[in-house]
Parts: sequence; C-alpha cells; structure tokens
Amino acid sequence: MSKIGFTLGCFDILHMGHLNLLENSKNLCDKLIVGVLGDDYVGLNKGGGCIFTE
Repeated sequence: MSKIGFTLGCFDILHMGHLNLLENSKNLCDKLIVGVLGDDYVGLNKGGGCIFTE
C-alpha cells in the first residue's frame, strides 16, 4: 500500500524554503499532493497577503 501525503502553502514567490518543504514532504510518502492557498485565505491569515495574486 502506498502512502499519500498532502501539504499546502502560499507559493506566490517560490523560494528555497518552499522547495525544502516540498522535498521533505515528498520524502515522507510515495505520492505527494500539493494544495495552493487562495488569495482570500492568505489575505486573512498571512500578514500582508500575496505579492502576486491568483
């Protein structure tokens, strides 16, 4: 049986921290599903909101 992992984030500006998150997450499972947070959610929960919008 394969392990399926899930992670999500605000990837408006992709940087090494994001790549490390994705690589480490992938190492914990066989298949990784990546969700991208929408502008509305990010605006409410991440100070300042998105730099690049949807």
